[in-house]
Amino acid sequence: MHAIAHAIDSPQNPRQGVVMHPADIKAAIEKAGSSQIAIARKLGVSDVAVNHVIYGRSTSRRIADEISRVTKIPLSKLWPGRYEPKK
Repeated sequence: MHAIAHAIDSPQNPRQGVVMHPADIKAAIEKAGSSQIAIARKLGVSDVAVNHVIYGRSTSRRIADEISRVTKIPLSKLWPGRYEPKK
């Protein structure tokens, strides 16, 4: 699917732009040579918790930060407006 189609089909964050599609986040994790399970083990959380953050069902700055670190994609691109910049 074309990138523009993903942007059109992706859910909107009312505060700030298009949220990255969960399938794209999962693919970025895999392309980076990692997995949801690896992230969960590193953080001592369940893989379900990681999945819930990816799909926007829950928030966790710690999990989001690890996904951002692994994928090298800033939080502002993964989930616009969801996580405030660290001070």
